Amino acid sequence: MASEALTAVVNNKIVESVQREMKVARNPLQSLPFRWRWRWRWPAASLLGLLLATTALGKAPDRLPIFHIDVAEQNPRQTGIDSGRQWKARFPELERHHDRYLAERFSQQDFDRLLSERVQPLRSQGIAPDYLEELRGVASQLHIVTDNRLGDGLLSADELLFAQLLPDMGEYGSGSGFGVYARRNRQSIAGYNVDGTTTHALESLAAITVYKSADNTVVSIGTAGNIGIEAGFNQKGLFLAYLQADPNSRQNNAREKQAINFTIRGTLEKKSRVTSAAAVIKKQQFNESHSLLLADPTQTVVLEQIGGSTGELRSAQSPTKTGLAWQLPGRIAVVNCLALTTTTNTCQSLLANYRWQRLRTLARDLDNDPTVTVEDVIGIMLDQKNRQYGIFNEHTTKSMVFVPATREIYLYHREPLGSVDKTSGMHHYTGLIGSDNRGWRLFSSSSLLLIWILLGVLLSTAVWIRLKS
Repeated sequence: MASEALTAVVNNKIVESVQREMKVARNPLQSLPFRWRWRWRWPAASLLGLLLATTALGKAPDRLPIFHIDVAEQNPRQTGIDSGRQWKARFPELERHHDRYLAERFSQQDFDRLLSERVQPLRSQGIAPDYLEELRGVASQLHIVTDNRLGDGLLSADELLFAQLLPDMGEYGSGSGFGVYARRNRQSIAGYNVDGTTTHALESLAAITVYKSADNTVVSIGTAGNIGIEAGFNQKGLFLAYLQADPNSRQNNAREKQAINFTIRGTLEKKSRVTSAAAVIKKQQFNESHSLLLADPTQTVVLEQIGGSTGELRSAQSPTKTGLAWQLPGRIAVVNCLALTTTTNTCQSLLANYRWQRLRTLARDLDNDPTVTVEDVIGIMLDQKNRQYGIFNEHTTKSMVFVPATREIYLYHREPLGSVDKTSGMHHYTGLIGSDNRGWRLFSSSSLLLIWILLGVLLSTAVWIRLKS
């Protein structure tokens, strides 16, 4: 009996010992003195809170994807392969979205007609061979079919080329632009808005593509799958943005036309200032009437061009048509009408007239302030005084403000099928050009990396102090 009692006591001791070990294993802090438990819990909680705050504040929802294409050591076809591969990886249904857009905007009959009348001539004479070769590289990374059949969810080589040339087909949304040169802080700022069409097929393909060469970097704010540029800038601070004008002003002649989006990209690749860029573009002819908003660190101007004719520069002091008075030094506006008195068209659009007058009112309010800030221009581009016709309205898909001196861009983009909401503001994109962007911003990618490093140092120091004590 004594031996049985002794055995029971020993077994109980073993069980109690195992239970104590299990408690320690479940919560190692329980084995520490009480004062040490709180010494460890406070730093742990602080680190956890800081990590959560950093993650929450560093999160940037609704930012556009950015694609970096190194063109320095690549031929045009390799450049296309690189961009096509990146776009396809990010947007697996890229072909379906482009096909859907074409099917919703064009009948099969109109597509076939424009393919013969406009796309084929531009293919043979209006697009530089290097860009056509780059587009073939893009196509090699996509699922390309042979039949031109809109709405089948597939994309042919002709449809892909057609999608590059939408402005040359007269298929581009309305919008507006604004430029200012602030006298006191000696910098220009450009704003540009684009309204979408009735279809949302391309909104899900919105992207920023950065083409970096040995001596220049060009940034396209556009659509995945398109190698031309509708709005973009380069590392010298030159900014170009396209705005369609009244199609009734078109002039038809036999001279060969150029593709406008490819002309914009070529200009950004080769030029650094407004004057030299405008001098090249205005000599060429295009299918559709349009305006280009141009800005560099010292000025903003508008190049107006009737389809089938050469262009002409408009400054803040240029004479404008009756009903489109301006005469505000250091400020300039652009809408979907050609405003110069020398152009033959008339501006009969209620939408364009309203926006011109609204931009003039807002610009006049800035007239007595020689120091115009980025926030001032953002406020103009997000103006919603008229929900339907406003500068920023229910159809706005993109709104951007660019600062040529710092190569920084502020960008709003509507989510696919989403409602326009200016309360979300514009995202500030830095580092697109690389070292040309100046300044350090809290919760940018570089600052977040620094925060993680500092947290690692703090944690290592805490462990070292614990081991030494």
